[in-house]
Amino acid sequence: MCTSILFAWIVLLIATKNFIISLHAVFTLSLVITTIMASIKLQGWALGVAESIGLIIFTGLSVDYVVHMCHSYSEAVFESRKKKTDSCFENIGTTIINGAVTSFAAGCFLYFCQMTLLHKFGVMMMVTIASAFLYSMMVYPALCYKWGPEGKQGDFYYTIVRPIIGDIDEQDQDAVPQSSNFLIKKLSP
Repeated sequence: MCTSILFAWIVLLIATKNFIISLHAVFTLSLVITTIMASIKLQGWALGVAESIGLIIFTGLSVDYVVHMCHSYSEAVFESRKKKTDSCFENIGTTIINGAVTSFAAGCFLYFCQMTLLHKFGVMMMVTIASAFLYSMMVYPALCYKWGPEGKQGDFYYTIVRPIIGDIDEQDQDAVPQSSNFLIKKLSP
């Protein structure tokens, strides 16, 4: 599990280009995975083949909602963390709600299956969707609202790249938000 969380953090760091946003997201994902594992224990199931496969599949599924919130937060045009967080709900909140409702409904159909494997998958899917939805719509925004980055805080370029290679030329200033080609130009002889 630690490997998958580390990999998720690296992917989120690359996607959002912000340490703080990606750390909040990984913390939220850890809560979802912990909830899934706790539900397996509370159901009295042994960690067998079905549960192991379910954990792998539903770990990937649990990333979905928080990644949408991360992207919405990182792309918000506001400087204030509070306005950025509010913008997340306005821009992507309805989409996440609709996705959660339809995915949870799919899990409900699996819940009533007679085959034990499908029943377990249904339970795990409903727990995953419910916890991923609640954590990504309550915990992640709360973290961003209180400790989310403002301005250039946690930005990969300003934290890592800029101290190493210095400021970019004025002609490349417009290229920074759209592309990382300025790094190639700066580092090439």
